[in-house]
Amino acid sequence: MDLAPSSYHDSLQELWYEEEEPEEVETMLKVVPSVFHQYLDVFSKVKAEKLPPHRACDHHIELEGSIPPVGVIYSLSNLTQFTSLKIRLLEIYQQKYNQYS
Repeated sequence: MDLAPSSYHDSLQELWYEEEEPEEVETMLKVVPSVFHQYLDVFSKVKAEKLPPHRACDHHIELEGSIPPVGVIYSLSNLTQFTSLKIRLLEIYQQKYNQYS
């Protein structure tokens, strides 16, 4: 099936509307300028919580013999930055976007 880019995007948009909460869609339609309404699915919270499907090009990067450096990679100057980072990393781990290595 060969769909034109606009009809393909329209079908994706319809799928997105089905997955998203109606209140979220209404809010986004009000907040986002109409020029960008065709790209609303990019801001979907539902889609953001899902990983893309597995594909033939999935791969795992093996770094044999390499050891990460010991110590702080970059400085977190205050407790607020450190706490924010820790909370975000915990959210990412709980959503299984990442794994401990």
